[in-house]
Amino acid sequence: CTVELNAVKGAPSDVMSGTIERVSADGQPQGEPVCLVEGSWLGYLDFGGVRYWDYASKTRVEPVLVSDPLPSDSRFRGDRNALAAGRTDEAQVKKTEIEERQRYER
Repeated sequence: CTVELNAVKGAPSDVMSGTIERVSADGQPQGEPVCLVEGSWLGYLDFGGVRYWDYASKTRVEPVLVSDPLPSDSRFRGDRNALAAGRTDEAQVKKTEIEERQRYER
């Protein structure tokens, strides 16, 4: 997906536009556009001409849980799950571990 902020001359700085492009099974870009993405960071978001979010109308699209979530899905975070279970000390330890791992990976 390629999105540019402030790409429209004379438009507010939060305006964005771009395209979602097809990729191969190994993640290599194919250069074939799938749909146009456009909107305003503070106003609306359209995918392929369909408005999915609009602050003015406060239209809300409910998230759809998938049966095969990515490993990065927040439902797998140990700190989040420990906190939800009321184990605050364990949640803090796990959160610190995540933060330290992120610092190391940079």
